[in-house]
Amino acid sequence: MIKGRRMSNSEVKELNAIGLTGFSKKDVVESAEFEGISILIINGVVEFFKSGDRWVPTLRRIYAGANIEMKSISVDPGAIKFISSGADVMRPGIVSIDDGISKGALVLIKETGHGKVLAIGEALYSSDEMKSLDKGKAVKNVHYVGDKLWNLQ
Repeated sequence: MIKGRRMSNSEVKELNAIGLTGFSKKDVVESAEFEGISILIINGVVEFFKSGDRWVPTLRRIYAGANIEMKSISVDPGAIKFISSGADVMRPGIVSIDDGISKGALVLIKETGHGKVLAIGEALYSSDEMKSLDKGKAVKNVHYVGDKLWNLQ
């Protein structure tokens, strides 16, 4: 496991101020780098990573039941193996799109059968734009089950 630098209480307060919530002064919050990616480790678990200039919850955090408010898209069964290997989401593989997604927003990528989250992606179009597309990339895959962040645990 990667050992990070323990963050001070004031640094933790700053994280809470920018919307990273769910931990307190009692939690051990560490910042670290992993293969060029900034990560936050909370009580020994990698909970967030930096994508561009924003912190993104890991799939492990989502699977642990953290209250994460993100819009989602669902993909057909034929897309699952590709997305689970890191491929971006192509419009023909999408079967449903939540309303209210804005271009650049983070979205959960789910499979249709059980609603299991396969990945987190960045919307390349708004909901309305995505719905009007017939082909092409619709969502950039930024973190998926089985990637290097997933395998840190």
